[in-house]
Amino acid sequence: MIMSNRGLLISGAQSRLSILEAALKQSGWKVDSFLKPIDALKRIKARDYVAVFCDEQLKGASAAGLLVGTKRLNSNLDFYLFSESMDPSRFSSSGAPTAFLPFPPIQAKIPKPEGGSSQPEPTSVANLQGNTSLVSIVDIINMMGYTKQNAIIEFDAGKTGQVFLNNGKIQHALYFSESQSLSGLAAFGELLALKDSDFRIREYEKPKRLTINMPNSTAMTEASRRIDESQRYKNFVKKVVELCPEVTDISVGYLLSPKPYTGYGGSEELFELAKVLIKTNRDAMKIRVDNIFLTTESHTYSLKSFKEDTIIVARAPASLNDELGLAVRKAYSEVFSKG
Repeated sequence: MIMSNRGLLISGAQSRLSILEAALKQSGWKVDSFLKPIDALKRIKARDYVAVFCDEQLKGASAAGLLVGTKRLNSNLDFYLFSESMDPSRFSSSGAPTAFLPFPPIQAKIPKPEGGSSQPEPTSVANLQGNTSLVSIVDIINMMGYTKQNAIIEFDAGKTGQVFLNNGKIQHALYFSESQSLSGLAAFGELLALKDSDFRIREYEKPKRLTINMPNSTAMTEASRRIDESQRYKNFVKKVVELCPEVTDISVGYLLSPKPYTGYGGSEELFELAKVLIKTNRDAMKIRVDNIFLTTESHTYSLKSFKEDTIIVARAPASLNDELGLAVRKAYSEVFSKG
């Protein structure tokens, strides 16, 4: 007896296979999933199905070729193709699939197991979930941009952050950790860099703020640039501590920002002092001052301004003025002067 909800799923990419499998199961299908076309065709021979769901990304076969092979084995099988392109001309020789379905999958477009046809045009993406260690969140956002889907991506049920997507744009992002709360591109960059975080995609709601509002690809490029820059700042701090272990405080930030990007020890207090030192010296000398080295009775300071007023400043005991200056110069050369 043929089960009316038994389907076969095939994709050449594990990340896409996981997404499709979750969407089909949510629609009520029981699916056998395969990465290799030859394995899928063997299973069609051995088992009864009512539908084949095929991803356009395959290894060792084309979707049109798999459609022909499926028809030869069972001409009654429905054949659905998940695709970012709905061009039927690719199937002129094989005959068209039963229907084209968008990828990422939209729940309302997926046919129900009882043989129903696609539903009316949806407004949001399927409520999928996964983990960033298994599924590329960048790929998902890219493909959601292609199909202009509206959704909210939540990380760790919203505890780590959210990304708001609307009609091919990233509108807003939030990121939370034990040490900080971020919004906008800084938050988006941190979320893209998560290596092992559960995520889910849920119905779209309009954000209270539009902190980004850029096309998906542009936002990801800019966020990636910022996260790379942020990592450099962290590497600089780490390098100074390594070269001068007695350093007490380090701060890196933009001159006009209220807080530093990153730091070590009393970074915020040191950041405010650095801004005062730069402003005072520039006002006194009536010219831009980019490097300051000074020693007081108790401390020595090494300060540098670069790249449109990003400032780095470090503080150590007064007896270590030479060591601190050398550590800052060497760390700067190694971290920032290499592109």
